Amino acid sequence: MKKRVISFLLVIVILCSYAPLAGAFSGRSLYCANSLYALGLMQGTGVNQDGTPSFELNRAPTRAEAVAMLIRLLGKEKEALYGTWSTPFYDVPDWAKPYVGYAYASGLTQGMGSNTFGSDYSVTASQYITFVLRALGYISGKDFEWDKSYLFSDSIGLTDGTYKDSSSFLRGDAAIVSYGALSQKLKNGSTLLGSLYANGAVSSGAVSDVGLSSLINAALTPTEIYAKCSPAVFYIVVYDWSGHALGQASGFFISSDGTAVTNYHVIEDAYSAKVKTLDGKIYNVLGVCSSDANNDLAIIKVDGTGFPYLELGDSKSVSVGSTVYAIGNPQGLEGSISQGIVSFYYREIDNTPFMQITAPISPGSSGGALLDSAGRVVGVTTGGITTGQSLNLAVPINYLRALSRDTYISFEKSIPNAGKEVGYAAVGSVPDFGAYFGKNLYDSRYYNNTFTYYYRKSPAMTNVLNEYFALLQKWGFAFKEDYTYGAVKGKYYTKDNITLIVAVIPDSSGDEYIAVQISLDTDSVYPKTEAGSDGFPSVPNFEIYFGLTKFSHDLTATGYINRYDVSEVNAVDTQAVSVYCSLLERWGFSFVNGSASQASVAYQYRKNDLVVTIEKKDGYITQTVSRSSAGQ
Repeated sequence: MKKRVISFLLVIVILCSYAPLAGAFSGRSLYCANSLYALGLMQGTGVNQDGTPSFELNRAPTRAEAVAMLIRLLGKEKEALYGTWSTPFYDVPDWAKPYVGYAYASGLTQGMGSNTFGSDYSVTASQYITFVLRALGYISGKDFEWDKSYLFSDSIGLTDGTYKDSSSFLRGDAAIVSYGALSQKLKNGSTLLGSLYANGAVSSGAVSDVGLSSLINAALTPTEIYAKCSPAVFYIVVYDWSGHALGQASGFFISSDGTAVTNYHVIEDAYSAKVKTLDGKIYNVLGVCSSDANNDLAIIKVDGTGFPYLELGDSKSVSVGSTVYAIGNPQGLEGSISQGIVSFYYREIDNTPFMQITAPISPGSSGGALLDSAGRVVGVTTGGITTGQSLNLAVPINYLRALSRDTYISFEKSIPNAGKEVGYAAVGSVPDFGAYFGKNLYDSRYYNNTFTYYYRKSPAMTNVLNEYFALLQKWGFAFKEDYTYGAVKGKYYTKDNITLIVAVIPDSSGDEYIAVQISLDTDSVYPKTEAGSDGFPSVPNFEIYFGLTKFSHDLTATGYINRYDVSEVNAVDTQAVSVYCSLLERWGFSFVNGSASQASVAYQYRKNDLVVTIEKKDGYITQTVSRSSAGQ
């Protein structure tokens, strides 16, 4: 704190010590003008031969120029330029109309007559200093007298008596006074430059370039943090392929072109998404630029331009005990801010690094912005440990730097199978959960006539189970009863020889998985002849059992490969693969391994030196029989 105060005082001393007599322009006025120009607070009047801006510092500023400067110092230039204003004045040039219009509508200025503004009239020192004092939050007639504003500006250190007896006031003077105002404190306590930065009117890069970073690195108040950052944070709703809302969360813009950040788990299962900004406007999400599932980060592209956005900070710049702010939409309460500290900098959970924080967050906060005391993003709020108090987590923002934001892929292209009503490869009469919802298979198991498919459940998947239950009924399944086994909860369904359990399984880390377990009663399916295969009498004959004709037959060095057209097999039984697996077990074979996806299934069995693989893929069911010396 002591160093910051010293630095602040040094800036004021430098500014005051360089304040020259009115009209005596050395390099100081040019330095101030160039600094204001770099900050976007002063415009040039032309370009010099060397390409640098020209400022005409030796002429008097006009009323129109003074009002434009006032609006910029207030941080309202964007609002003025994009607004629609009406004034009674006929003598305002086109470039100045937004500034005069905003100032007139806001009560910041009046005309010189009922329909004249006096745009080209020169301003005096008192008039210009009055504008600057208004930018600092002071009120003429209450805090100072407008025609003697220099007396008040002298008293607060903005000026040093230079303009008390001066009859001349030039653009060089205006540059010096305006530059000096940047280090002045507003009535609410922060510096003018700090307020401009907090409201997004100037960038940290520009501030750093002109050597005034010490004026914005001072901690902002919570009110300033919210004013600066909340417009860039949005409410996001993700939808499945049918348009049903899967869940809601948070996100924030990092560029005015619609590039934005949220958590990976927010958009993981999305088929589409929309965002609502703080002003209530709704925009489509075009797609995903890049993502990092391990660090739970995603960069998305929102359809639109001109968005307010946040500056990315350095997550390493905060340490244990640093004050942080979280802005997001907890429980759907849009635009909420909370305050806390960093309670542990690097907390690794399930191989994912987190910043542990005490700033309160709730479901719906995922993807929100975690900000340092200067309003820079240092993390993405992600979740928490609900069994404790204030054990909340954020992903450090530095992990975002490795992700690309150049192009995006639409949700539809990233989930090409979503919405398809197809059966599982092994059990075709059961709708494939993954294909229907565009969800990748996490794991699969087969044991004793039972197939189990696992899918990682993200927080966005709040309604999918009810949709899947409806799909099961559409496919002819009947609800039997609720299923509960400890913390595992789900429902029983039945159809013909199939018993189906669909359940949510939590694990010890707090993650959840959706399990689709298919059990077959194979005894009632095929009263077929069980015969051995040619040359391998201890291997059940696939074609005799199902009454099929081989599509192809190839001999190998250790056995043979038979292929069957899957359409012909399905005509006999869509569950032929699982039925044959049960038959192998009945003949004394043991399950070795297997794999399943939305497009294929393969299982391998062994008995002594015999290995049998049954695979369903690319329109064929393939049976491979071989002898293995490993079994002898």
